[in-house]
Amino acid sequence: MNIHDLHSFAASATHNWRPKLALLPIMIGVGLLSACGGGDSETGADPGVENFPIVYAKRSILVDDMGEIIQPDIRRPLRSTPGGDIFLKNRATISSDPVNLTLALTNGLGDVRDLDVSSDGKILVFSLLTEDPDPNNNNDNPKWDIYTWNLEDGGVPTRVITSSLIADEGDDIAPYFLPNNNRIVFSSNRQKASRSILLDENLGKPQFSSQDEDNRIKSLVLHVMDIDGSNIQQISFNQSHDLDPVVLSDGRILFSRWDNMNRVDNTNENNTVRSKVSLYTILQDGSDLQPWYGTHNESHAIPNVPSNNLHFVQPRELSSGTVMALQMTYTDTFAGGEIVTIDGANFVDLNQPTTVNAGAISSSAVQKVTNNNLKFDGTLVTESRYASFFPLDDGTSRILVSRGLCQVQVDTSLDPTTPVLETRPCTPENLSDPTAIETYPSYGIWLLDNSGGQTERPVELAEPGKFLSDAIVMRPYTRPTVNLGRTAALDDTNTLVKEKVGLLNIRSVYDFGAGDGVLASSYFGLPVATGVNDVLTLGDPAQATPDQRPARFIRLVKAVGQPNRRDPDLANPPDLSTRAFGRGGRARGMKEIIGYSPIQPDGSVLMKVPANVAFYIDILDKDARRINNQRHNNWLQVSAGDTLQCTGCHAHPGGTNPPLPLPHGRLDAEATSINSGAPADGFSYPNTLDPATSAAYFANAGDTMAEALVRAQAAQSVTTAVTPSVNVVYRDIWTDPAAVTPATSFSREYSGVSTPELSALSSVSPTTAACETQWVSTCRIVINYQQHIQPLWDLTPRVRIDPATGLPEVAGADVTCTSCHATVKVGVAAVPDAQLDLSATDPSDEENQHIESYRELFFNDNFQELNGNVLQDVLITQLVFDENGDPVLDQNDVQLTEQVPDPDLRLSPSMSATGARRSFFMEKMTETELNAGRALSPATVNHANMLTAAELRLIAEFLDIGGQYYNNPFDPTAPQN
Repeated sequence: MNIHDLHSFAASATHNWRPKLALLPIMIGVGLLSACGGGDSETGADPGVENFPIVYAKRSILVDDMGEIIQPDIRRPLRSTPGGDIFLKNRATISSDPVNLTLALTNGLGDVRDLDVSSDGKILVFSLLTEDPDPNNNNDNPKWDIYTWNLEDGGVPTRVITSSLIADEGDDIAPYFLPNNNRIVFSSNRQKASRSILLDENLGKPQFSSQDEDNRIKSLVLHVMDIDGSNIQQISFNQSHDLDPVVLSDGRILFSRWDNMNRVDNTNENNTVRSKVSLYTILQDGSDLQPWYGTHNESHAIPNVPSNNLHFVQPRELSSGTVMALQMTYTDTFAGGEIVTIDGANFVDLNQPTTVNAGAISSSAVQKVTNNNLKFDGTLVTESRYASFFPLDDGTSRILVSRGLCQVQVDTSLDPTTPVLETRPCTPENLSDPTAIETYPSYGIWLLDNSGGQTERPVELAEPGKFLSDAIVMRPYTRPTVNLGRTAALDDTNTLVKEKVGLLNIRSVYDFGAGDGVLASSYFGLPVATGVNDVLTLGDPAQATPDQRPARFIRLVKAVGQPNRRDPDLANPPDLSTRAFGRGGRARGMKEIIGYSPIQPDGSVLMKVPANVAFYIDILDKDARRINNQRHNNWLQVSAGDTLQCTGCHAHPGGTNPPLPLPHGRLDAEATSINSGAPADGFSYPNTLDPATSAAYFANAGDTMAEALVRAQAAQSVTTAVTPSVNVVYRDIWTDPAAVTPATSFSREYSGVSTPELSALSSVSPTTAACETQWVSTCRIVINYQQHIQPLWDLTPRVRIDPATGLPEVAGADVTCTSCHATVKVGVAAVPDAQLDLSATDPSDEENQHIESYRELFFNDNFQELNGNVLQDVLITQLVFDENGDPVLDQNDVQLTEQVPDPDLRLSPSMSATGARRSFFMEKMTETELNAGRALSPATVNHANMLTAAELRLIAEFLDIGGQYYNNPFDPTAPQN
C-alpha cells in the first residue's frame, strides 16, 4: 500500500472559496474547525480538496437476527441493519475528524444510503431510515425517506416530504437532483400513478403498490418531485425495479432497470438473459423511455460461468461522455463489484456498436477502471471490491471510492466442536489456513488515482462491523442541460392528454434492423408475397393481397401487478396459490389485453395506447394468433400526449454461436428504417382508393401508410384508424375495386352475430359492453379459465358452422365438446375421445386447485382404459427395486412386482402456454398445421368450424398471453394458499 499526501480532489477549483462553516450549528462547527489542524500546512492535505467537504455513509453490515451475515442483493435494495449515519469531513485527510450529520434523526439506530449533491455543491440529498420503534411489528415499519442538508445553513437535515401521511405512502430511495436543482428524481415503491389507474380501470381492485416480478418486495420505480416535496409524479412503470437515476449532460435521466419479465436468471434456449439489470434513459416527464446499454445476453454473460450474470448499477456520466458504473452479480458480492466505464455513445452491448459505428470500432464497450480481475464464480476473492465511486471528473483520473479489502474468518479454536471465528486480513498465511472462509471486506473511503499508474490512498479507514460507502465531494459541477421532456408543455386541452393516451408509431413490423431496405421473403417463418422486395411494393394491393402479408394485427398486452400477501395497506390481501397462475406459474405472471389494431399493408402501425401503464406488443396473423413464438420481454410505456417511436421488430437469433442482436429500441443507435415512407409530398399510393375523396390515398414525403391513413381520416373528423378495439375486425379500406377485387371483410367479436359468419362467443364476454362499443384508455380484456374458456366445452347444443353461409352444416347435429371428451357418456363410464377429458370436474384428480379440463389440456397425462365399468390408467407390471437399486424380495425371496402407469402411453399437452401457434389444440380445431411440433394426422373427426371465429380468437389470445388459470389476483374464486 502506497500512502502519500492526498492529491487534489478538484485541481481546477478556486482555492479561495470556502464553505461557510461558521453557519453550521456550534456542535458541528467546532468539530469541523478543530479538525483543520492548522489549515493548508497540515501534513497530508490535498491542496485542492481542502476547499470541498466530503460526505459519506457509515452503515452496519447486514446481519440477521442471529448475527449471521446477509449477502446484499441488487434486487432487494431496501434491506438494512440499524446503525447507519452520514458523516462529513471538511478535509480529505485521515486526520480530519468526521462529524455525524444524522445522529439527531437516527439515534444511531437508523440507516442511510444514496448520497448526492446539487450542481452548485451546496445541498446534500440522501435517503434515510429512522429508528424502528417496534422491530417485532412488521405492519408498522418506518419508511425510507428523502432528506436534504444545506452546507451553508447547517443544522439537522430536513425531510423533503413534510407530510407524514404522504411520506408513509412508500419507500423513497436513490435521490438525484434534476438540472434546475429545484426538482428531484428518485426511486420509490409508492407507485403513485399506477395506484390511481387501478381505480380508473374499475375491475374491482383496490389501490395497492404491486410486487416485483420475483414476488418479493414492492417494485421501486422512478418518480419526480419538487424540492419542497410537492408535485410527486411517477414517471416509469417497470414491473420490477428502476434504480440509481442520474442525469446525463443532455438532460436525459440514465438509470438501472431490472428487466425481469418471465424471470429467468440464466440464459434460455435462445441465448437471451431475461433477468438482468441494464441501463435505460428517460425524460423527466416520463416520455421517451429507451434502452441505452446492455439489454442483451453478451453484456451480462461471465466467461466460463454460465450459471451467473453481470449487472450494471450506480451509473455516473463523465465529462468525456462515457459512463462509469459498478459491474456485479445480483448477490454473493459482499456489497462490492468492479468499477467499469461504458462507451454507450458508440455501443449498445459489449461487442455490438451502434449502427453508424458498425465495422469501424474494434474495441469493446466496457473497460475496467482498476487493475482488479474479480472472479464471479463463487471462489474466494482476494482482490479489492468496490461498493461505490464518485469520479472527480476534474481533468484528472481520480475517483473517490468505497474500497473493500479482503478479509477471511479463521477458526482459532483448538477444539473443532467449539469453533472460535476470528476476522483477519487476506495475508498468504491466513489464506492458507484450511478453515479460512471469505467474509465481509473492510470497506473504507479511498482516493483512487489512475494517472501515471494506479494508486489508492486512504481518506477514512474502515471500522469493524461497518462499511463506509456513498462518498461524494460537495463541490460545484457543470449543470446538465435542462430537458423537461416532450409532454411538459401539454395540458388537458390536448386531445391525447384528455383521453389519457399516447401514441405507438411503428414504421414497419417487417423491419429487423438490417438497414438494407430489403424485405425478407419470410416473416418468422411465414411467407411474404413472392417477388416483393420492399415494403412500399408490399403495400400495393395489385402486388400483394392481404393474405400475402403475414402480419395482420397488433395486440397490446398489459402487465397485471401482484399484491404482497402481507401488505399492511390492504385490508384482506389475497394469498394466491401458484396454481392461480396456471401452467406458466408465477414466472409467467398475469396479463390483461388492452386492445387490437390492424397492421397497415406496409407493416406500419399508428394507434393510441393507454398512458402510464406497462405493456408489450404481439404481432398477429389473420386469425389473431401471435406469429413470433417469443414474447416481447421488455415492458414499454408512453406518457399522455407522447409518441413511442418504433422502427420495427427485433429477433434474438438462436442456435450455437448466434449472431449478435442488432441495435433496437434506442433511436440514435438503430439502422435506417426499412420503410422510408412516401417518396415525395402528394405521393399517391397505387391501386388504392380513399372512399372519402374517391381518389387514391396520398401521403407527404416520409409518411408510412398508417400515418397517411390517420391523416386522411382526421380530415374527415374520423378516428377509427388510430383508435384500438377490443374486437378483431378487418375491413379492406385500401384497395381500389376498379383495380383489384377487395379482400373479404371479417370480424372476431365477443358479442352479437356478424355476417357472413357466426362470430359470437358462447360464454360471457371477458370485457365490458361499453368497451365493445367504444374503446377508451381503461378498457381491458380479462380472461379467467373457468369463467371464459370452460363454458366453450360445456355449451350444448353446439352446431358446426359452415363458414361460407354462416349456418349450421347439418341441422340439429350436436357437436358439444363434452359429449365426446368426457369420462361419462350418456351416464356410462367411458374413455374420453382422444384421451382428452374436457369436463369441469372440480377438483381434478391430479390437482385439487384446478378443474379437470385445465389439467388435461396443459399437462402430461396417462392413457386410460376401461376395466369393466371402471376407468383407470393403462397399467403395466414391473419389478420393485429399493432406493439403492437392489431388488425388493418377499418372504420367499421372490422379487416383488407392482403395477404402474405405462410410461410409453403418455398424452402430451394439447395446449401450450407459449402461445396459440405452438398449441396442437389450435391445429386440431382448424385442421391446419402451425408450429406445435407435433404431426397433424388425417382427421378421424374433422374439428374445423366446430368453434366460432370469436371462440377461436378467445382461445388464441388466452394461450398467447400465457394460458393463465386466472388473470385477476383479486378474483374471490382464485386459488389461495
